[in-house]
Amino acid sequence: MAESNPTTHERAARGQSRPAVIVAALLYLITAYQRTPCPCVALCIVRHLECLSGHEKADPVIRQICGAIRETWAHVAGESRLAAGSGSELVH
Repeated sequence: MAESNPTTHERAARGQSRPAVIVAALLYLITAYQRTPCPCVALCIVRHLECLSGHEKADPVIRQICGAIRETWAHVAGESRLAAGSGSELVH
């Protein structure tokens, strides 16, 4: 019988990723963007911010800060639809 091991993406989609792991990945992405500004990296940052801003296990301050800076990064990523707040269909 095959073992069912959900991928990181699947766990994140169900809100099962630990906030600390998502924060670590977010810091890595921001550092990568600093080295090489790329809209794709910026979009990944937006998705991580969305994941953290709605994560029930994340500290309320982290959720608030991530929600507040998401719009700025969405503009950087060139995703005006995300900045307008219609990015709820995106899955981290």
